[in-house]
Amino acid sequence: MKFNELLKYKSIFFLILLAVITTSYLLVLGYYNSFLLDDYAFIAKVRQQGIFGFISHMYLTWQGRFGAFFLSGLNYKIFENSNLIFMAIFHLLLGYITLFLSLKSILPKLNLFLKWLLAVVITNLMIFGQLAFHIFYWGCTSWYISVNYLLVLSLLMIFSKSYQKTYTYPIFILFLILVGSFAETYSPLVIMCLGTVWLYSFYKKDWLSKASKTRLFVALIVLSVSFILLLIAPGNKVRIQESGGQLPTLDFIFIRKTVSLFPDFLFFILSKIHYLLLLFPVFVPVGFKYKKINSDNSFIQNLKFRHFILSLLGLFIFLYISEIPGVYALKDSLAPMRSFSFLPFVLAFFFAFWGFTVGYKVQKLGVSFTLFYSVFLFLIIGVVMNKFYNDFPVVRDYKTAITERHQIIKENKEKGRIEPLKIKRLDVPKRLSNFSILYNSTVAKLGIKSPKMYYDFCYIRYYLAPDVKDWRNQGLKEYFELDYDIIGWEREPLLYVE
Repeated sequence: MKFNELLKYKSIFFLILLAVITTSYLLVLGYYNSFLLDDYAFIAKVRQQGIFGFISHMYLTWQGRFGAFFLSGLNYKIFENSNLIFMAIFHLLLGYITLFLSLKSILPKLNLFLKWLLAVVITNLMIFGQLAFHIFYWGCTSWYISVNYLLVLSLLMIFSKSYQKTYTYPIFILFLILVGSFAETYSPLVIMCLGTVWLYSFYKKDWLSKASKTRLFVALIVLSVSFILLLIAPGNKVRIQESGGQLPTLDFIFIRKTVSLFPDFLFFILSKIHYLLLLFPVFVPVGFKYKKINSDNSFIQNLKFRHFILSLLGLFIFLYISEIPGVYALKDSLAPMRSFSFLPFVLAFFFAFWGFTVGYKVQKLGVSFTLFYSVFLFLIIGVVMNKFYNDFPVVRDYKTAITERHQIIKENKEKGRIEPLKIKRLDVPKRLSNFSILYNSTVAKLGIKSPKMYYDFCYIRYYLAPDVKDWRNQGLKEYFELDYDIIGWEREPLLYVE
């Protein structure tokens, strides 16, 4: 066997190995996962009022994200009494199926096994590439990732003839309602992007079929109405009052603030981009092989280097725009990184598309590319295995500590305790985040700005407050139906990526 052929076989083997190792890592962390923080208060409300009562309560008293509350309510209803590995399996399968259907629609002639393999790899890498990785395991935020699958499925029902059957309309509308009412930092970006496509369809009249134009228009109406219902929720006023009472003015000072925060935002993205960048070399051989099956794709053939530059510029503009809603909501800082759960999807598409394009246009894949591809795959596998080695004992011990905490709470309940109970703190490793390592070794080291100390943990931290009336403590009290109050501790002055 020639060296080049041997490398090709090794490349496929490494890709399969990457799929197995990343899936195993995600499932092991799912096995040791627990409901955390907000989950207990939300589960208590779902028990008392049902999913729709929970949505109504949150809509009237806290926030208008009724799509997000519906989906998190489903998490609680389905997975409350089971090991949370099943929640991880559910969201992984939703991702695998969505990506498989997307690849089937876009690249229909691609090998079936390769479609499934790519679907698994892309889904897993988009989870590893999350700016706040823990959202995959947190009950109230796991849908921050999976709502993007609902959006992708909606896009298939807009643009793919195979999914434009009449019977798909009810689920199409449902998905759009959930996407449009999901979050004020997410839904307007979806409306903006689809609105741009709709306007472009008037310029390029033969670009979309009549059915696609109709569905796109319906989508914009449903998304807009859902988003308006999110914005007018009475609960929004409550949250605004508790966070300072007034939203900033959209003026030059606000624009200057968003510009000043943008470099930090880019560093957060760069700290996770290696997982998504891998999709570029992964899709080069896919494009190369697909050309042999379908060599008459004029759209890909007409793409030039200038189109790549323009798309890169468009990506940067989109990243800047995506930062704005969060800065507006928080007045003077970036939104929590969990608010940007859609970015790995955008970046994954960008790198996969241009990798495919390069592969489609080249005449030959040499030994040097195959060697580079194999080494890059091997390095990412090494990174994931290192995470596995470091994180496994941590999450196992954390699960044990949570179990012991809950056992103490239950034992005190059984004894008829009525006086407040002070809860032991759950410590987590003080592991500096990739963002801080990258930022401090470049910007801070050059003296441009001060170091930023952010720490990483696989899950959201399960901390409680010293005030028995704090919502976290009260949520835990309601969850266990206690007659006594819970006392926690002061939150550490350490910043964790959230």
